[in-house]
Formats: sequence, structure tokens, C-alpha cells
Amino acid sequence: ARLAVFGDLHADEVAEHAENLTLPKLAPWEYRWPDPEGPETQPYEHGHYQLTVPEALAYAHQNESRGKAFYELVAQETQSAVVKELAEEFVEEEAEHVRLLEEWIARTPAESVGEDPDPPNVVA
Repeated sequence: ARLAVFGDLHADEVAEHAENLTLPKLAPWEYRWPDPEGPETQPYEHGHYQLTVPEALAYAHQNESRGKAFYELVAQETQSAVVKELAEEFVEEEAEHVRLLEEWIARTPAESVGEDPDPPNVVA
């Protein structure tokens, strides 16, 4: 829930900064992330319905770390002083999220998943 709040705050910040801008209309195929997934998303095949809390925290940590790396890349590559400043702010915020997740991971006991009562019919 705390990470969702952080995401909402990010969205609000971006919307506030873009408020008076005319942004280009891009079709989905006109933009590509540097990686196959967006910087703070996990490929769907990594999730499963028996996901444990430690696994979920590890995924979140990976997502936030990739988000931080993405904003570092934006800050390094942009020619815009405004974009650079915003990206650097987001790097700091993502670093805080990574730190929080590391604390949560350290405090979270390992969990094991028992036998799957409803195993998949197809195994990839």
C-alpha cells in the first residue's frame, strides 16, 4: 500500500509539471522502453498465485531498482535542464523506495509454499 501511494505521488508530480505543456500524441508503437517492460514493472510470467510476501518484496525491490536506473539514465541523457532536474528528484525518491524495501525484506521471515492444491495443466 505504501508503494502504491508513492506511485500516485509520482503520477501527481508528473501531471503537475506537464500541466501547461503541449505533449505530443504518440501511438503505442511510436515509443519503446529501454527494456522490454516499463522500468517499474515485472513481466507477468514472474508472478504466480502462490506468491509469498518475500517474493513480492523481492519483485518490488527489483522494480524500484530498475525505476531508479531508468531515471538515472534519463538524467544523464536529456538535453533539458527541467527534465534533468525532475529525473534527479525521481532518482532520490526511487533510492528511498529501494532503501525502504531493503528494510522490509530484512524484517520479513522466509515463507515456504506447500503443495499446490491446483497445479497448472500446462507447464512452460
